[in-house]
Amino acid sequence: MKICWVDFFSENDPNLLIEELRKLGHIVTNECDDSYDWIFNASIFKENIARVLKHKYPKARLANYCWDFYQWAWEGKHDLPWHKYHKFLLDSDLVLVPSRGQQKRLKEFGIESEVVLTSIDCEDAKSSNKGFVLDHVREYPEANQFWIRKACEELNIPVDHSEHKYLKEEFKERVASCSLLACGYLEASTGGLTLIEGLWNGKPSLISDSPYMGGKDYLGEFGFYFKHDDFEDLKIQLRKLFDNPPKIDIVKARQYIIKNFSHAVMAKRLEEVLCAASLK
Repeated sequence: MKICWVDFFSENDPNLLIEELRKLGHIVTNECDDSYDWIFNASIFKENIARVLKHKYPKARLANYCWDFYQWAWEGKHDLPWHKYHKFLLDSDLVLVPSRGQQKRLKEFGIESEVVLTSIDCEDAKSSNKGFVLDHVREYPEANQFWIRKACEELNIPVDHSEHKYLKEEFKERVASCSLLACGYLEASTGGLTLIEGLWNGKPSLISDSPYMGGKDYLGEFGFYFKHDDFEDLKIQLRKLFDNPPKIDIVKARQYIIKNFSHAVMAKRLEEVLCAASLK
C-alpha cells in the first residue's frame, strides 16, 4: 500500500510506527498523488490538511484515527470545532480508535469504527515509593473531573496532579517514584498512556470501570478498578492500594506490553484493517 501520513515526520528522525509499516513493505510518506491508496490522519488539528488532500486526490481513501471524542466535547464544553470534526469522521472511508470505550462513544454519535490499540514507548526507570498518588491525566470537564484529588484529600493521601507541568525527565521521575497512578474519569480513550509507562516499571494503576474508560483495554489483568459512579468505592480502593501497593511481576508485565503495544504489533494491526477496508 501507499499511505500519505498527514502528521509531519522527518526522515532524519523517523516515526517508529512508520518504520514498522515500511518493514511490512508499505510506502509511507508525507506526500500524495493519484497512486496512493490511503490518506491517514490522526488529529483534529490536521483535519483541514487531510480534507484538502482528499479533495485533490479523491481516489485515495481517507482513514481517520480518532484519539478522543468525548460527550463533553460534543456538548460544546471545549473550544475545538467538534461538530465539524464529527462530519469529517462520517465522511471518512475508515475510522480507527484506540479503545473499545472510544468506539462505544463514537457509535452513539453515529460513527462506526475499528479498534487499533496504540503502540507505546516505555523506558526503564529506577523505581521507588515516595508516598504519593500520581493523578496523571489532564483536566477536562466531566462529572468525575476532580475525584482523585478530592478522594486523596479526604483520605489525607498526598496527590500530584501533573497537568503537563513537568519536563520529560522530571515526569519520568514522578512516574517512577509514585505509590500508584490513578485516573478517575468516566471517559478516557486510553486512561492516559502513562498507565503503561508506569506498569513497565512495576507501578499499579487505579481507574474507573466505566464502559467509556479505554484504560481497561491497556491495563487488562494488571489494572485495579473502582465503581465509576461510586465515590466512596474510589476511596476504599485508593486506601487499599496506597497502604499496600501490590507487587507487580515486572517480567510478566513487560512481556504483556511488548506483545500488545509494540510499534510492530500496531503496524501489523493497521495493515490488517487498512487492507480489509480496501477490499470493501
